[in-house]
Amino acid sequence: MQRGNASIQAKTNSTTENCEVTIWTTDFKVVGTIDKNGGILSWGEISANVPKLNVKVGDVISYAPSGTYEWNKEYAEDDGNGSITLSSAEGEAFNITTWKVLTVDNNGNIEIVPTKKGRYNDYYNSGGEEKEGDVLGETTGKVTLKGAQGYNNGVKLLNDACNKLYGNGSNIKGRSLNIEDIEKAIKASGNEEALNTAKGLGYPKQVESPFVSNDSGDYPEYAYPSIYADEKLSVINGNENRNTSALNLSQEPGDFIEKNEDGTGYTRTLSMQPYITYYYLQYSDLLNNTYRSILGQLDLNETYHCWLASRSIWATEEVDEWSECQFLISYLSSDCTYDHYEYLATSSGYGSYDKSFSICPVVSLNSDDLEKSNIQGIDFCVK
Repeated sequence: MQRGNASIQAKTNSTTENCEVTIWTTDFKVVGTIDKNGGILSWGEISANVPKLNVKVGDVISYAPSGTYEWNKEYAEDDGNGSITLSSAEGEAFNITTWKVLTVDNNGNIEIVPTKKGRYNDYYNSGGEEKEGDVLGETTGKVTLKGAQGYNNGVKLLNDACNKLYGNGSNIKGRSLNIEDIEKAIKASGNEEALNTAKGLGYPKQVESPFVSNDSGDYPEYAYPSIYADEKLSVINGNENRNTSALNLSQEPGDFIEKNEDGTGYTRTLSMQPYITYYYLQYSDLLNNTYRSILGQLDLNETYHCWLASRSIWATEEVDEWSECQFLISYLSSDCTYDHYEYLATSSGYGSYDKSFSICPVVSLNSDDLEKSNIQGIDFCVK
């Protein structure tokens, strides 16, 4: 309620019937506790009232984190050994200093993604003409995912790397961009119907018949990356995983998945009947101008792919002797989310394909962590 130039907010404790009261003006605020009869129990310290900054989607943020991450190749590649050190310090391949606001809520919680000046193909307005402008600021550094281990651990590796490289170990957290971020931006742009059309009727659709091994011995011909057994709607030997704890496309396991005795991340199976979760999407055409300026343009001078921390599966709906199931970690390219030809592992259990793309962090913070900027082209700086 409002009393002249002062505002009062009350929050009742249902157990004790005491009430927490905040009184603030344009200059100060104080928090106290009163009992159910209005008696004053305590008052806290008077503090300055600092209003929340008016941060909007698309605002430019200056933030220069500096961190390192040990990228473990044992978890990233079927035949990987050792690790490499990634660094976001100034002058290093994973350094990022300029960001744009991707989301903001009523409590001042903000998510930002990197942006920079670069060249991009303007598919939406001019049919592919190359232009200068703001692009999604994926890093010049790249990381490799390969085979079943890349599929098993890719989401966790990408999220962990982004948190170590771009978080501050405290209130500012980092993670990797994922397919849900793209879908939310499309929905916020008013194009949810087009998104559903891209996915197709009945998404996700199960293949019509299972992949069945002709070899019932110790080494069946079909296999899956081990994490698939824990994924939502996985179907192995006729059993469908509908556990409430099953992993969705962008959820990571609690721990990294180790290689099996054969030195890969595959598990052999007599049969599997997966749901197809891959779909092709020209996402930039479905974003409004604000979101297109944040997500819809990739720098083509250095790389046009960056990883998304999301798994997906592609297969032909009709299964025959030539069919296979492909396991992917998603990525962004200049005009679509991903392509099923860029897969890491297959249902044969023999394929081990590698891809090296940039990473794209999403950093979470609060408007309390920001201050207004006096730099031209920068709206706010991280304190």
